[in-house]
Amino acid sequence: MGMDKATLVFQGKPLLLRQIEALQSTGFQEVVVALGKRRALPFELKVPVVEDVFPDRGPLAGIHAGLSAIRAPLALVLACDMPFFVAPLIHKLLELSQAEKIAVCVRNGLIEPFPGIYPKRLLPLLNRVLASENLGVQEFIRFALHSFLPEDKVQELDPNGLSFVNLNSKEEVKERLCGR
Repeated sequence: MGMDKATLVFQGKPLLLRQIEALQSTGFQEVVVALGKRRALPFELKVPVVEDVFPDRGPLAGIHAGLSAIRAPLALVLACDMPFFVAPLIHKLLELSQAEKIAVCVRNGLIEPFPGIYPKRLLPLLNRVLASENLGVQEFIRFALHSFLPEDKVQELDPNGLSFVNLNSKEEVKERLCGR
């Protein structure tokens, strides 16, 4: 998109700061930001920031970095270009995970890796996979213990699909954030 998505401003705040505040207001006490490669941001983050241990391995490396930094047994994983999440959907995913399985949604017949619940106990498997293979997140989910929230339940909990909106182009930013 030609810019750092974390710094996109929506309703007067950068997306990343909005997500952190939304998570904290929803009751998440431990929030960690995985930035891939650490970089300067034009605003202060008052949460821990971690860098990928496995550089250039994509979102799976970010999940690994985040899980490595948390104390909790589970992590809600979001992408910074997904500015909305619906709390009842997140709570259902937490319930589905049971601290041992990845819990993600199925939507339009596809696995949606984000938002997703990823247990910290995945770290040894993530270490092995990231050291030897280059799997995408969806492939990794199929490979690990997982639970899928079925489409009908996803539709019931998030009928407008807000939790899955992501911003990959300037046009999507204008449409979703500016209402054009």
